Amino acid sequence: MKIFTSMVFAGVAGLMLSACGGSSDSTSDQYPNAYIQFYNASPDSADTELVVDDEVISSSAYGDVTALYSFDADTYEVELQWHDSDGQEHTLTEMDIQLRNSYKTMLLMGGNFSSPDITEFTFERSEMEDAFYLYAMMGAADLGSYDLYIAESGVPFSDANFVATLGYLQPEKMPYWSSDDDEFAWPVEDYRLFLVDPDSGEMLFESQEIAFSYESDYLLSVRKTSGANENNIVVDIILNSTNLTAEQDITATAQYRVYSALESATVLEVSVADTDEHYTTNLAGGTLSDFTSVQFGDYQISAFSEDGQHSFSGRLMTLNQGDSKTIVMFEDPELGLTSLTMEDSDLPQSFEHQISVANLLPEFSNLDIYLVRDNETKDTADHKMTGLDYADSRTITVPNDYYSVVVVYEDNLGIESLLYRSELINFSEDGVYIITIEAEEATGGYRANVIW
Repeated sequence: MKIFTSMVFAGVAGLMLSACGGSSDSTSDQYPNAYIQFYNASPDSADTELVVDDEVISSSAYGDVTALYSFDADTYEVELQWHDSDGQEHTLTEMDIQLRNSYKTMLLMGGNFSSPDITEFTFERSEMEDAFYLYAMMGAADLGSYDLYIAESGVPFSDANFVATLGYLQPEKMPYWSSDDDEFAWPVEDYRLFLVDPDSGEMLFESQEIAFSYESDYLLSVRKTSGANENNIVVDIILNSTNLTAEQDITATAQYRVYSALESATVLEVSVADTDEHYTTNLAGGTLSDFTSVQFGDYQISAFSEDGQHSFSGRLMTLNQGDSKTIVMFEDPELGLTSLTMEDSDLPQSFEHQISVANLLPEFSNLDIYLVRDNETKDTADHKMTGLDYADSRTITVPNDYYSVVVVYEDNLGIESLLYRSELINFSEDGVYIITIEAEEATGGYRANVIW
């Protein structure tokens, strides 16, 4: 457990790619405008803004995509930019892009954020009936190339169809294996995806059944997860909205860790078990365990103290593929020993941190939490969380910087009480942070315990 660096990046390595189908009057009628969208596959990136003719229209974090925006056909000045913790603006790239009616242009960013790879990918949007078009690529620079196999619902990998070898930031239109008129028209139905190492033949990824339900254009992007449970392979399914779906490998593991908010002298044995496995963690009060990697599934949490004064059993925790969770053990005046489970962030931690905050003070509901820089007060702080209930947790995202954690309670008369104020803490280290608002054993007061 650790209690308690801001970098500026610039540079672009550019790639250009286009994929254009034939035009038709019906397509022009269906999609009369020009369209643009931005997808961020740079794993150490900041939240990156898409700027068109000096206007910020949206932003995208790692593994996310902006909404689809429509414009009149014309040539536009397009930029990608980000802001550091001081609010300073940094431009990654700027270019002139010609947007054409009935065509969609995607800006795809991958690689290291200090010198990202950026691809401009343009294709004609198509009006289809009971079919869709499928594009696919590698979104990760360090995974090499994978072979993509696809099978219809219920078909095992042994009978799956090889579709293509995927290239990095090079979307290609995927042919369907039994088309009659249009070799690229995929019937709208459920499919399973498989990724295979082309050299060894090892299967690296297997999806659940995925419903391809829309008569539209899909883009698949293979990347790695970040945050707490990093380096798992996922396949992003991108359509024409911000509702990107990140498909996990059905065999991907999950992980959990345990924090005890009990008195330091109290040693807990925490058991996490399903029908096949039983995992045990022993820890003293005020300490955080390492992560334990487990198979996905539904687990039963039980715990008891060595002195026999604290115990509970049968608490449910569900861990899906790729999940990472923190179990917080604490004492409730009525329930006795109990727990609160928080989901750890899966976002990159390079430029900002998504912090989970838990209120473990039964005598105070609706706590206000402020993260205050040295040039701010609680009233001017940019980052705050209000109304945090007892035995509840929420998340707050802050740029890398030094912050003081200020905990305030406001009663029914509007009178504010300062429960705790920390020294400045450097929220810049790579890690998954949690803050627990607890009673302070030594002083009889309160504290905000920052753990990562």
